[in-house]
Amino acid sequence: MRTLEDRIRDAYAMADEWGPAVPPPLRHRTARRRRLRFAAPLAAAAGVTAVVFLATGLPHGTRNTTAPPQSRPTPTSTQLPTNQATIYLCAKASLNPSCHHQEATPAQRDAIADALRKTPQVRAVEYVTKAEAFAQAKNSLAGTKRGDALRPGDIPASFRVTMRRPADFQAIIKAVMSRPGVDQVVNQPR
Repeated sequence: MRTLEDRIRDAYAMADEWGPAVPPPLRHRTARRRRLRFAAPLAAAAGVTAVVFLATGLPHGTRNTTAPPQSRPTPTSTQLPTNQATIYLCAKASLNPSCHHQEATPAQRDAIADALRKTPQVRAVEYVTKAEAFAQAKNSLAGTKRGDALRPGDIPASFRVTMRRPADFQAIIKAVMSRPGVDQVVNQPR
């Protein structure tokens, strides 16, 4: 019977006969892979920032001075349920696997709008382009680090939906979430 050392020596000798003595060098990452490695987390951070911003409204200490006083909401001690929802469309930087890193097509966008308008729980539907969403976010975050970090395309196109009742949010999810072109559905305070 052979010793363990003899068997290991034989295995190394056979391995030398099968392949090159030196493994091939590793391939260098392409510029596209390097860009994608940083683009996805940045896009995700921008998306989360946009969702948080839309969910919380204006930053503390800022006021909308252009609105007449009677149209300002009265402060309440508890957060009331809202009847606003935002449907974010797929973008190249979307992390949702069903988006396949592609923008929602105009046909997908029209199908989503039709589905929303046909849903009886929906009172109103408004389409917000990427440019409009970017301008709104830039204006409301002006002078902050978040506002300075925003770039065009960071915030995807979306539909703002006004529901008849806050409890209708599940019906909105059922109407659009499985449709191609939808990245996510978020319940928004307004």
